[in-house]
Amino acid sequence: MAKLLFMRHGFTIANNARWNNQPGISEHIKSDRECPLEKSIGAVQVAEAGNFLKEKFKEKRVLVFVSPYLRPRESAQIIYQKVHKSVGSIQFKIVEALREIDQGAIFAKNYDEQDQELGKDEAAYFRDMKKSKKGPGLPFPYGESEVEVRRRILHFVKHDLLVACSSEEYDYVLVVAHDTVNKWLYYIINDNFPPQQPTAAIIENGGGIIFEPTTLVPHGYVVDLDNIHANKKK
Repeated sequence: MAKLLFMRHGFTIANNARWNNQPGISEHIKSDRECPLEKSIGAVQVAEAGNFLKEKFKEKRVLVFVSPYLRPRESAQIIYQKVHKSVGSIQFKIVEALREIDQGAIFAKNYDEQDQELGKDEAAYFRDMKKSKKGPGLPFPYGESEVEVRRRILHFVKHDLLVACSSEEYDYVLVVAHDTVNKWLYYIINDNFPPQQPTAAIIENGGGIIFEPTTLVPHGYVVDLDNIHANKKK
């Protein structure tokens, strides 16, 4: 029976719209699918996670399921660079069902921009409702609900994830995806929610966080939007 781990991608450019209320980010990102890791903090966080996994995966057989979005793919690439010389074997599989929840009209928008997009009262109502018991069933404006995320990953859990974990072929199965996706994967398997997963943190199935990066996002941090596209080409 393989040990199952869930890893969230590192800090992204879009995260800073909500975390530090930075405006203008949505204008610089083509889509959520193409949102990259933030290089000064996010990539460093993932490198820390890679160093942690390097010891855990030493001489082990590893299967990695990865979201098709850019930031988890970049995270998986950094992990590979850290572990490939010491791991016994490692395989990567891109899984469309692991894509991030569709945040619709408010993707990468700070609170003021959400108010402008939806109207101040409607935006405030939406944010309050997302925190309530009805939150999982409430879709993002022109986007997706958490219930819909759960529905689309259910087939993956039953027919891919649990099959891989029960196989004698692997010692570890790692999922590199998103906070919302990992939360519902964990819930489907364990019938309870994991702790909230910080960027680049790793959760052990059936348990809690076993790794959390020491590189944090400072209060008031501002992403250099002029270098987003240059960084993505590296």
